[in-house]
Amino acid sequence: MNILRTLILPTVSIILLLSATPMLAATYYVDANAPDNSGDGSSLNPVKYINAGLGLMSSAGGDTLVLKDGTYSNSQDLMTNFVNGTPANYNVIKAANDGGAVITVGIVVRKAQYLQFEGLKFTCNSIECASGITDSHHIKVLRSAFEGGPPRGNSYTFTISPESPTNSVSHILIEDSWFYGPGGRQNLLIYRSNKIVIRRVVLRHDLGWSNAEKTDPEGVGTIYNSNDVELQNVIVIDSAANPANLGSEWVGAFTVTNNTSSGGTCKNNNITGTIVLNVAGNGFEHGGDGQVLNTKIKDSVIWWSNGPASGDNGPGGGLSMNNPGTKTLFATNVTIGNMWAGVALWDGTNSSINVTNSIIYNSTSFPIGTPSPSDGTITHSNNNCYNNANNKLCTLTDVGVVTTDPTQNGLSYIPRIESGTTLITAGQAGQRIGANVTNKIGVSGTFWGETGYNSVTNEPLWPWPNESRIHSDMSSVSNRGFAASGQTLTNYIWSALGNTPPDDVASVLIPIPQNVKIKKLP
Repeated sequence: MNILRTLILPTVSIILLLSATPMLAATYYVDANAPDNSGDGSSLNPVKYINAGLGLMSSAGGDTLVLKDGTYSNSQDLMTNFVNGTPANYNVIKAANDGGAVITVGIVVRKAQYLQFEGLKFTCNSIECASGITDSHHIKVLRSAFEGGPPRGNSYTFTISPESPTNSVSHILIEDSWFYGPGGRQNLLIYRSNKIVIRRVVLRHDLGWSNAEKTDPEGVGTIYNSNDVELQNVIVIDSAANPANLGSEWVGAFTVTNNTSSGGTCKNNNITGTIVLNVAGNGFEHGGDGQVLNTKIKDSVIWWSNGPASGDNGPGGGLSMNNPGTKTLFATNVTIGNMWAGVALWDGTNSSINVTNSIIYNSTSFPIGTPSPSDGTITHSNNNCYNNANNKLCTLTDVGVVTTDPTQNGLSYIPRIESGTTLITAGQAGQRIGANVTNKIGVSGTFWGETGYNSVTNEPLWPWPNESRIHSDMSSVSNRGFAASGQTLTNYIWSALGNTPPDDVASVLIPIPQNVKIKKLP
């Protein structure tokens, strides 16, 4: 009995030890330049096609598939068949060198979970090509580029959407990525999805459809019948309608909308630390015939830098609201300048816009809409309103109104208000008036609801991450605006008011409540 016990105990201990030890993670390789697809997936003997590499990954999670530099254009490179990871061990698909792996046949993440994509570049220019996430959860897309979209149809550069009303999409993170290029109604659509984080993303609309007389609204991005969406440090830049699309309504930068025919709700969406620059039409429009409730916009900029001098700054409002259905919007520390309309509400149903500690500057036509009693109300408190045509609401009768020129009292650069100036303490209870977009919002890599997912971090936002890659990618399509030769995204934004960018943007940590005083270069 003692001999048997002596034999059994070590055996049981070994079994328990093995069961408690996680499977070793494996790394596999794909090389579009491999002679054939017969490799074993090792670095020296990679497979040729992406789908073959995906098939090597384990459902235990923790595996990494590395795509070597090259162009992946075979039908077997269409990224659709994924092996899910686990909550503790994501399966990772990444470029060997960020931007070096270019996939031209699209990506459709369908019914997947616990996957992470890093450093990839996707280009689409055919009706068959699609990129998006559907019926999935816990998906991370990091440092990746998405160029172009189908030239016709109800299409987008990238879509986050369930395939049917009974399915769902949630806990998606798109971080340090960019969407641009021709084709598609818009560049980014978030449809009937929940708990989505779009963090440090750059969007530019490049003419959309290639053929004329489309009738669906065209723009840059949409939050559509979705809840708990976070736009954090998102830049929408240098965008306008395609003049050839005569029948298409140009919406503008972002639409937050609810159409009752699509079902679901649209509420509790947050837009923080975001910049809309040189985008015709609306900054953030709230539309549709359904309810759009409790949108919060904070520390954000909506600025048309060409402005009135161009003769056409695009009919639209920095903050606008239309169509029937109750809508509620709360805007705090927002900077709006050179727009056709500053804040506007029409055709609503008891809707409301509440604007606090914000700048409304140089609106040229209908800057502050006067809604009819049935439409709803616009409430202003402690705002700086200056040089707005036909100004009807943001006047001395409003609470704490400031009527001096903001560009002479603290607004030298659109991403921040300078310390020691009037605007830094002119707001409600001595708070700042105007936006501060200087620090990263959200702890990197966090999903909605995780610790720090929506906090203002101590990490400086500028210079903008990956701006060299962004410039190279977007200038290859069009070198207008910030993509011009010799320009950078950081300098373009910080010089929007005609001032030389400060020397502390790249080197000094900018405190959150009060900004450091700048020194201009001699």
